[in-house]
Amino acid sequence: MPADNDEKRRERVVNRYSSQGFTLLEVLLALSLVSLVGSGLFLLNWLMFTGSERQSAACEAHHYARTAMQWITRDILSSCPPQGGSSLNSDQLILHLPVEGKPAEEIHYFLHSNNLRRNNLALVQNINYLNFQSSSDSDLITITVESSVNNEIYRLSIAVCSRISTIPE
Repeated sequence: MPADNDEKRRERVVNRYSSQGFTLLEVLLALSLVSLVGSGLFLLNWLMFTGSERQSAACEAHHYARTAMQWITRDILSSCPPQGGSSLNSDQLILHLPVEGKPAEEIHYFLHSNNLRRNNLALVQNINYLNFQSSSDSDLITITVESSVNNEIYRLSIAVCSRISTIPE
């Protein structure tokens, strides 16, 4: 009889663990862990994609503002004082570039439909703000340019003074 009891007890222990499968708690725990890891991977992938997209837009806005500033600064450094008074107001700038043997060439910078224009040539797009300020006691011109691409805004401001002090004859 004791051998029968040992054998029955072994059968009960083996059958209890082999035929039952997983409990509801174990299944729910496994599903929650898998969904947590899956959603974490999805979120990481989404953040990497949108992060690179935002970085690209920020670089593009930066590039537009720097290009606009480079054109305007180059012409201010090469310009001579205007004849007959100031040629600057808050949203446009008129410069006079000396040309050897000819009258000074007039360059007009202004903003039209989010494009920076030099005379009537569109130089840079996605410029949504352009401002020129001059100090009353010097020839210093402060330029502020703002560019935006996909809601990424880049604002750049610089002060420049012309290198040429007189109009060439």
